[in-house]
Amino acid sequence: PVTPNGNLSQTGVTDGSGNLWFVTDDGVVQKVDAGDPAAAGTGVLTTIPGLSGADYVSKPIILDVGGQDYLFVAAQNGANDGRGHRINLATGARTQFTTVSGGNEKLRGLSEHNGKLYMAYSRSAGFGQTRGEIVRFNDNMSRDNTWGNGNGRVMDTGANTGWDFGNDGESRVEMAFSGGNLYVQMDNGTRSRIQSWDVATGTVNSVNDFSANGYISSGVSGGTQVHSPVIDGGNVYAAVDSNTFGGQNQIVARQLNGSTIPGFQLINLPGSEKAIENPVINGSNLYVSTDQGNVYKYDKMLGGNTPVASFASGSANNLTMPVFDGTDFYVGQGNGRVHKVDSGTMTRDGTWPAPGVSAAGAVGAPPLVVGTEVYVGSPGRIQGFEAPAGGTTLTNKTNVAGANDYLTTHSA
Repeated sequence: PVTPNGNLSQTGVTDGSGNLWFVTDDGVVQKVDAGDPAAAGTGVLTTIPGLSGADYVSKPIILDVGGQDYLFVAAQNGANDGRGHRINLATGARTQFTTVSGGNEKLRGLSEHNGKLYMAYSRSAGFGQTRGEIVRFNDNMSRDNTWGNGNGRVMDTGANTGWDFGNDGESRVEMAFSGGNLYVQMDNGTRSRIQSWDVATGTVNSVNDFSANGYISSGVSGGTQVHSPVIDGGNVYAAVDSNTFGGQNQIVARQLNGSTIPGFQLINLPGSEKAIENPVINGSNLYVSTDQGNVYKYDKMLGGNTPVASFASGSANNLTMPVFDGTDFYVGQGNGRVHKVDSGTMTRDGTWPAPGVSAAGAVGAPPLVVGTEVYVGSPGRIQGFEAPAGGTTLTNKTNVAGANDYLTTHSA
């Protein structure tokens, strides 16, 4: 049985055989069998020790290492102790990476690029200041000391000046990779900037102040999220939040070389609505979900304050970032609803019930679309809905019992 405190703050991932894997905030590594969610293969593989519901885990990443699938995840094991974990998906055997920064880090995210793992974190830096750092490690869990400052680490160029990845909250920094560079969004509590490093060496490539003063990337007044850059061709887009209570929040954009995008106008989100995580680029448009239950669609090359179209969920609860499946996208919501939306018209898909299908509880991570199934995680449950018609019901999984187990259901 799985602890009932096992909240799912991060989205799931699939392995080479199509099985689904989720990691809860308690470190429970949960499998959902690809062929049949009711099969005996569905269940708990292992539990990462030392975690509790008050700590956070990163999104899971699966890599093929020597013909075997391994799941990599980073977890905050204590107030100042972030670790990386590697789990053999065949046996559940676990090894860990502990030499992050010497035991003084607040985990903010995990990313992968060309077989290397990158962990972003904030740490104290003396004189009452903090700084953001990134450590790179190999798939065998050894630190890559060929990178960065000779110890596998890089840091913000303004060391001891407060540029970091923000306040306590979900570890959702998404590092962006393009043209041989790694990009992140950082702030100092007053202003947001984009910083990049050379992927091969870890040397600083560029630093660009990305917003006006008073706009930050780590949440409004200690908010529990951070924003990350989204790269589309030669352009980079990012959400920034006003650090003035009730201020108007924005989507900003420019070319990767730091120059403006010809014809693009700054996007001021309506009222005091705040972007949830990051914009999503699909085709010629930019989509952004907000904390007031709306998804706005803008022309990615023009921007401006007036969206091309918008979807209103009907409830002022946080929406997840949209996840696309063809021309449709799916969003989960803090009130436990899951919505299927036609991105062309920005209207609810008529095959799904209004106001969306009901999950077992609040949905805080983006849905995972696998074939014709849409999976979401909520406190104590992993649920799947039929993408063609969300009201379709199938038999509940039978190999685990009790309300405290992770359960895959197919119900509206």
